[in-house]
Amino acid sequence: MALFLKKTVNLVLVGISNTIDTLQKYSGNYSFKVTDIENVVFSPYKAEQIQVILTDKIKHLKEKFKIIIEFPEKLLKFAAQKL
Repeated sequence: MALFLKKTVNLVLVGISNTIDTLQKYSGNYSFKVTDIENVVFSPYKAEQIQVILTDKIKHLKEKFKIIIEFPEKLLKFAAQKL
């Protein structure tokens, strides 16, 4: 009787990056082969969208932790434009 072991692992790796070729660039550093790469590209947020996200997140944190702190809208707008 012969016993054959196949060292194969199916793995799904989800990564987020600012560049589209990150996985291909670094896959040679590891002992696995990267096949069947599917890229999903999202369009970048606009400054107004980032400001809404920041405002909502701050509101949520204030409610959750009962924090009394105010962020001037001008500051949030500036931060959103820099992102």
